[in-house]
Amino acid sequence: MSVKTVSLWIFLFFTVSVSAETPIPSAPTRWATDTAGFLSPQTVSTLDAQLEAYERATGHQILVYIGATTEGVPIEDWAVRAFEAWKVGRKGIDDGLVLFIMAQDRRLRIEVGYGLETQMTDAIASRIIDEIMVPRIRTGNPDDAVTAGIAAITGVL
Repeated sequence: MSVKTVSLWIFLFFTVSVSAETPIPSAPTRWATDTAGFLSPQTVSTLDAQLEAYERATGHQILVYIGATTEGVPIEDWAVRAFEAWKVGRKGIDDGLVLFIMAQDRRLRIEVGYGLETQMTDAIASRIIDEIMVPRIRTGNPDDAVTAGIAAITGVL
């Protein structure tokens, strides 16, 4: 076995070990959860009511989850694990979506169930983050960033 092959196996082992050990919080009980204090309490409450009403009207479950850090795990991996563990969306339809924000890591991710992937493509999700949310966060307005991001998401769906 070559040195490259051994190195690759060691890297993969530690990558999988780290991601498997990083705990995923229990499923949120509300539509908007901010454990990092990123948003004002009023914005969290408003988003929660809006997303609850949206789910009642469309059936699509959209959540906002804001935490501090993924503890070094790439947000893409962490978000997939959380999305699957939380079973977001309706069973058999898989029409859930979670906007993940890790405030300390300064990372955002939109994770989409298979039932919404034709509408909310990776390209559209990236544009919402890069063109709508990040500029507002950079100007010091996280409340507006998340509110505008959710408005764009629901507008696409």
